[in-house]
Amino acid sequence: MDKWLAEFFEAKTDSPDEGLVVEVLWQIWKYRNHHIFRDRKPKTEAIMANALAQSRSFKRWNWSTRNRTTTAQNLPTSWTAPEGGNLKLNVDCSWVEGESASSIAGLLRNSSGVIVEGFAKAIHASSPLQAETLAVLHGLRLLKKENDTHVGQVQESNKSLVCETD
Repeated sequence: MDKWLAEFFEAKTDSPDEGLVVEVLWQIWKYRNHHIFRDRKPKTEAIMANALAQSRSFKRWNWSTRNRTTTAQNLPTSWTAPEGGNLKLNVDCSWVEGESASSIAGLLRNSSGVIVEGFAKAIHASSPLQAETLAVLHGLRLLKKENDTHVGQVQESNKSLVCETD
């Protein structure tokens, strides 16, 4: 998918607006998560309507992105492969203030970037830090099950959690 998006953004074709493509993908992801974790049925019309509205709003109010091009060279690279035969665990969570229902997800990838195992799970958490911690814990259990002989790496974006685990 990353390669496809990079090629799409590099191509000079009559394709739809790049921002609209990104918004459609984002809305699909959001509605997928609502379906899986909150048992809400997705509505195709709502996905497109929200994507169009968000895209129009972004263009109207975000002047800094006008006349700007995106190429594969300036797309952010956020994942680096682990060394040797190690596995790398990437985790994230979804948490909404005032609701205890949350979700966690994680991927185990090998040094070639191939997904070896993954998980997505509904949880109950009282803070984003608790949700992220549960994601790391669940992922470490999965890493141990899959990778008894090699030390793995964990990548997680919550700075508080990273600082507390050092």
